[in-house]
Amino acid sequence: MPQLDVFSVREVTQTVHEAVSGTLEFENGQWALGFNWQGTKIFRMAETDDIFVVPQKSVFFTRQPKLLSRLSEGAHGTTYVLWNSSETPILENWFRSIPRIFAVLRMSGEVLVLSEKLRRLMHEERPTSGLRTNALVYDLVASLMEHHGRVQVADVPDELPEVLSRLVNDVLSDASAYWPLPRAAKQTGYSTTHFSRMFRSEVGCGFQTFVEQCRTEIAIELLRTTKKSVDSIAEEAGFGAAQA
Repeated sequence: MPQLDVFSVREVTQTVHEAVSGTLEFENGQWALGFNWQGTKIFRMAETDDIFVVPQKSVFFTRQPKLLSRLSEGAHGTTYVLWNSSETPILENWFRSIPRIFAVLRMSGEVLVLSEKLRRLMHEERPTSGLRTNALVYDLVASLMEHHGRVQVADVPDELPEVLSRLVNDVLSDASAYWPLPRAAKQTGYSTTHFSRMFRSEVGCGFQTFVEQCRTEIAIELLRTTKKSVDSIAEEAGFGAAQA
């Protein structure tokens, strides 16, 4: 386990053949940034029963020493950067008036850049590594605290052509609506073929895949925060059937 001055690093890789439950525990007074490179996890606060979904390629922060976990089937890879809260006094003082103890954010844009920088630092032995790590930890925690807290599955680039940006915002605001490919192409003013090619090139996935990702975000949030049935959530999120 590398040591970066006040920070320690824990790498966890595993493959599970079916969804499994477990417990993630840290020492009292220890905080953690988790970089979830692979696999989807669900964490439940042992004390409050709050539930958080952590998709792959996301970063999360926790001040909770014990998390009940459930791992999806498949390969998992997570890096934990751990430190005692007293070693980051500015953060410790700030959190005295902030009740939030867990936050998760998709790795994209600036957060992805910061995450990759921190990942590289973990394997470097330089006099300034500890100082640079400290700055990145503060920056990442601040980014997480600024985020609204909802699960992000749809990964939208920071900069898109204006015509695509308008369409993406429309889908994000009403993902449960009917979004056939011809409708989206017509809204942008392009042919269906050109639109499909352009959307995949700019966003990184097909349009229908993006719509499904947006609907998944809605479904996750409803499953996490309400007692509604799976059937009603499927309909409300735009899937139409619970099997979806």
